[in-house]
Amino acid sequence: MAFRARYVCYVCNEGVRVQQSIVYQENAEIRRIAVQRRNELEFPEANLVAANSRICLRCHRSIAEEIRMFQEDPDPTILRVLFKQNNCIVCHAPAFTRLNLAARVDIFLKKEIYVSDNARSCPDHLNNSGLLLRPLQDGLKAIRKPVLLKGRELTTFMSCLRNKANDPPLKMDDEENFSDEELRALTSLTRAQFRDLFEYCEPVELYGSLRTIAKQDLFCFLCKI
Repeated sequence: MAFRARYVCYVCNEGVRVQQSIVYQENAEIRRIAVQRRNELEFPEANLVAANSRICLRCHRSIAEEIRMFQEDPDPTILRVLFKQNNCIVCHAPAFTRLNLAARVDIFLKKEIYVSDNARSCPDHLNNSGLLLRPLQDGLKAIRKPVLLKGRELTTFMSCLRNKANDPPLKMDDEENFSDEELRALTSLTRAQFRDLFEYCEPVELYGSLRTIAKQDLFCFLCKI
């Protein structure tokens, strides 16, 4: 069997043997989108296209689909979407836990990333409410591309988004408003540890009088250190 060189995909940085060149003139639009995606993924030297720059078949199909959608609709709906979601959206390991609607809306509100209804995650990445842990949301890779949203999917998502917008603001005066995972990410303490530490908080003198320390004060202090 003849040896075949293994290249690294210009867009996703994965090693591949089957690839498509992006340097030729007839691939100018594919090359433009490939450069744009590499920039959005914050990979180094995004604007440097070498003579041997190639993209994998998966990225080529995705870019070709984007070009087709623009041809059919010059003004499509464009959203930031996950770059990969075939497996766990965080660690990319095989995962079988599908993100619930509330988790998808939470990611959209926090990171402005639209997550489709077939996205999955490892259970360890979710809090007690099934939401993706907030520190892990910062590591999600997303790109801007045209998205075709079906009527029922859009209606369901917008309804949940509206309900979320009407929720009362999260109060910082009660540790019960946070899961152990969320509180640990913000303060390095669990809820039980937070309560134990609060028992040691004594009133402090301020402007000639004693001021009682509230849980919100302790919370803000722990977030700053």
